[in-house]
Amino acid sequence: QHYKDIDVEEYVRILFVDKVLKPAGGFGHVEHVDRVEEELALYKARNLYPILQLMIYIIDTMRKNDLVWGIGRGSCVSSYLLYLIGVHKVDSVKYSLNIQEFLK
Repeated sequence: QHYKDIDVEEYVRILFVDKVLKPAGGFGHVEHVDRVEEELALYKARNLYPILQLMIYIIDTMRKNDLVWGIGRGSCVSSYLLYLIGVHKVDSVKYSLNIQEFLK
């Protein structure tokens, strides 16, 4: 139930601060901020927040049980939100991957 109640937007923004802003000394790249907002809007418009909640649950469970998963492959690596959540390890903003490849 905890994962069904997660506020996806707040969760992603906290991850963004921890993964991007803190390591950069509080300075975020505008394209990263824009990408987070763009993807949140796209996922919300398609009613995909429950999928993100499920992915958060899966990644948390894998981490708690010391399970190893791959770097990432296929179109999912074009999603910056999935990168922040930990589904894959490819920074789609850094490599200019288009989110539309994943949402086709």
